[in-house]
Amino acid sequence: MIKICHHRRIFPTKRWLSNTLAVRKSNGKIKNIIDREKEVEKPLDINHYTHRLFDELYDEAVKVSRDRIPILESKLYDTKVPTKSILDELQINDWRQKPAKDAINDTGNDIQTNVLSFNCPNSLLIESDFMNAYPQRIHRRYNHSIDKLMVIKKRNPMNLMFENTYYLIFPSYLDASVYYMETKNKDLNGFPMKLKFQTLSPILPHLTSPFFHVLNDKVDKKNPFKLVPELQQSLQMLKDSDTNDNYKQLSRFASYQTRKSYVLVKNLPFGLSKFTLQRLLWDYEFPPSLKQHQCFRTVIRDQVKQVNMMLITFKNVDSAKRFIRTFHGQRLITKGSKRFYEPLYCEIVY
Repeated sequence: MIKICHHRRIFPTKRWLSNTLAVRKSNGKIKNIIDREKEVEKPLDINHYTHRLFDELYDEAVKVSRDRIPILESKLYDTKVPTKSILDELQINDWRQKPAKDAINDTGNDIQTNVLSFNCPNSLLIESDFMNAYPQRIHRRYNHSIDKLMVIKKRNPMNLMFENTYYLIFPSYLDASVYYMETKNKDLNGFPMKLKFQTLSPILPHLTSPFFHVLNDKVDKKNPFKLVPELQQSLQMLKDSDTNDNYKQLSRFASYQTRKSYVLVKNLPFGLSKFTLQRLLWDYEFPPSLKQHQCFRTVIRDQVKQVNMMLITFKNVDSAKRFIRTFHGQRLITKGSKRFYEPLYCEIVY
């Protein structure tokens, strides 16, 4: 606080001087400043000395408060290496955990398979959602870690429509049993995780589709895998395979890595042709091994039922996600069209 007198001379108040230790120490500093100014024989200016005083007080206050002010960082969590050792973690919870092999008997399951099924009408769940449902090490009941997991949606191989079921494929039957027990009483996206052990033979046609292998729109509805003989061979091999040695085969059979760059687009206007859509997506990346028109395949085109679906193949996952961010929920109206179309529904074919 500063008092202004009638003679326009500025002095600090008594109360302010008594409340700050820094100002008490500064009386001698003002005298030294005035003495130095007198030697130069300049006229006295109280405002000048006051500003000099505040500058020095500010420098001292910064030194004192520098360690007391918290630092704002751009990261939410501390990613430093923890100081605890492995022995500390053993003392916390590992001694209470059961052996992983006990989970096989605890499930009470007679089907020895590495596939679990999860019934859920929500079609927006992805692999990371199921991995996050698996508890952290300190909260686990069994001494076991799961590093690999494939999550594939049950789809109709003819139209790629989601059929309200997720298939969780693990590297071994032991991993599936441990995951079943650890998530037994949990909820995922508001739905209870009532997982079921699933035999492999009946679900194989729903793990893949001829659209992942055939580069045209011609698919036989009676025998959808007729044009893909390698899929028929893989079907027979997987039926006879061991549950602990079919993880890589299932990954190849379901095209698990390549299908992440496939986008299924629904509610396309009927007046929008493939070539018009190609020109619209001129700045997107497509596989160099395919021709431009082979990246756009019609899945369903029925004007009577007003259903128009197309499968677009991009070069990588980033281009597919970019397309979804740009066009999902948008309305495309062709020139001269009077019909009010529904918003586009775009999803990666997991």
